[in-house]
Amino acid sequence: MHDYALTADVPLGPFEGTLVRVRSAKGKNAKLHGAGRCSQLRTRDVVVTQVPFDASVVRRMCVRCAESGCWGRPTTGLGIFLRALCGFGLLYQLQSHVAPDEDDAPDEEVRAAAQLLLSPPGDADEDDEEAREEVEWLREAVFSRWRGAATSLHLATTVAADFPWLEGWAEPKFAAKRQRLEALRAQAALFVDSEGLALAAAGAESAASGPEQLLTLRLPPVRAESVYRRDGGFVEELDAWTIGVLVTCFVEADWADRIVTLRVPAPVAARLAADSDLVGVEDSAAENGNASPAAGPSGGPRALQPGIFDDGPVFDRLPLAQDHLRVLRSALPHDDEFYAVFSPDGGVEVLPVTTIDKRLADGWQGVILAGVSDLPAKAVEPWCEEVGPRPPSGEGIWPERVREPQDPRFGWELSLADGARTAAWTVYEDRHRERNLRLLAMARGVPDLRALDGGRDGDGGARSLPLAVWQGLLAGDLPDLRPFRKPSADRRRGGSGIPLGPLADVQVYASNADPRYQGKGHSPLCRHTRERGVVHHDDLLRVTDLLTRDDFDWCSKCGGYAMRRLTDLQLSYYRASHRLHDIAEQLDSTRGGYGRPDLDVMGPRLGELAQWRPAGEKYWYGQHAQEWRAVVSDVRRKAESAGRE
Repeated sequence: MHDYALTADVPLGPFEGTLVRVRSAKGKNAKLHGAGRCSQLRTRDVVVTQVPFDASVVRRMCVRCAESGCWGRPTTGLGIFLRALCGFGLLYQLQSHVAPDEDDAPDEEVRAAAQLLLSPPGDADEDDEEAREEVEWLREAVFSRWRGAATSLHLATTVAADFPWLEGWAEPKFAAKRQRLEALRAQAALFVDSEGLALAAAGAESAASGPEQLLTLRLPPVRAESVYRRDGGFVEELDAWTIGVLVTCFVEADWADRIVTLRVPAPVAARLAADSDLVGVEDSAAENGNASPAAGPSGGPRALQPGIFDDGPVFDRLPLAQDHLRVLRSALPHDDEFYAVFSPDGGVEVLPVTTIDKRLADGWQGVILAGVSDLPAKAVEPWCEEVGPRPPSGEGIWPERVREPQDPRFGWELSLADGARTAAWTVYEDRHRERNLRLLAMARGVPDLRALDGGRDGDGGARSLPLAVWQGLLAGDLPDLRPFRKPSADRRRGGSGIPLGPLADVQVYASNADPRYQGKGHSPLCRHTRERGVVHHDDLLRVTDLLTRDDFDWCSKCGGYAMRRLTDLQLSYYRASHRLHDIAEQLDSTRGGYGRPDLDVMGPRLGELAQWRPAGEKYWYGQHAQEWRAVVSDVRRKAESAGRE
């Protein structure tokens, strides 16, 4: 069994000396642990300290923690570096495919098996058929080992290129891997009929004439999931003919950049050039019949170092480059991260990684301030406790919608607090609960939620916030806007003409709010929308637009739009407006008032509304306050008039 733990001889480069938090039992020689829940930390009296990360710390590491690389938050520069080394990273790859396994067949057995498969089939008896099945299995095993070794060498050289200080240390190990890969390639080539490759390419009984050509081609990228399944890597989608060409016509390769140089017959070159699965097929410039070296990475990455992400003071942050994001995404392939960034052009923004990447390609210059996991725990954890854990199954989670405006819970379904519970409780696993709240906290300050659309990944999936977080940002229930509509004889649509006030500019998102385009408008949360979340081509409206326009064509299921959740100030105004509207309706017999209004109850309520101010506001001045008091005064006059009748 190989040992894939981090060892003291691995160069730490610019991360040497970075402060890391370690845990241990008492004693100078106690093992150090990076994870507080490490099963090897068997003491209740845990000592937590910060130490400079260096070879002496590595020597004292717990083996499990040294294998996992859990020394610091994953999205710090040091965390990314250690994730690239540990797990299925560089240390694992450097010890894989360097020597024959115990169950590998020797060259003599492989050569005999290849001769049997390539010989014309005769009148075979049952024993011969079984033997042929065995050698076919051996052929598949040889090709599988070659694919695995090639993928492993690609992954290892890619990591070393991302961290240049590792290349010299890793080179002897790369030499062993290249030697093993060449041995496996030679075994695989024994099973390929090279003349048959040319015949298949020419599509005739004999190969077309012409000199051999040198070609360079770029193999398809390695999918992250294929690494963990340990299958074919970047050649898993290539057909048998192309793989046969790779193993028989191979000259050299730059495995980090997936560029392979081949010497092939003319018809093979023509077929390769027409193959859409291979990227960047070009003629190789060769002199005197010698192959030119395959093109390497252009310029190499800008080395990752402290200060790029969040492992240093904000004042000392260094400019971000595309190579830094590439290293981040290769170390954390399944995390669609959102970052708070700063640039002189845009100020402070919250953006998905894909948007940052596109901006960098266009020359954007900025720095990363914080990622989702970087938000201070002392600010997030009290909020998590306030939201509370999801109630046990079988108990009611969501309160029924309150219809009575006088009830203090009225409008709760539109609130930020309800949004936090939705984001935290609508999860499959508890470990996603805090992450959803962190995402929600970052996204709440985004001026336009369409900026959070991260586009689509290579498989066509949306790069976006989890649906639960979108539900935490947007209210799934539609607001009741009747108090703000103009008075009308229509009892269902008529209102009290209360000014929208703080609600006027509340954002509204819809998939299609323009009647000139075919199709109904849907809420970003509607099941009829494919994305299930706000995307960049959605329409952005305001609540005031909902009252001033009557040409919308909304979906009857979702209502056509979703509104951003109301702040405490906006929610308190919404509630007060409904209380005032309820009184105004009772005073107006044409809009639903029945019998004589109860002025003994109505009077004190109007008095409270006259002195009302939004939540959190000690004093309330300005246009909104003046409009509110004018409407309340008008309703009070109507109440006094009704009392004199």
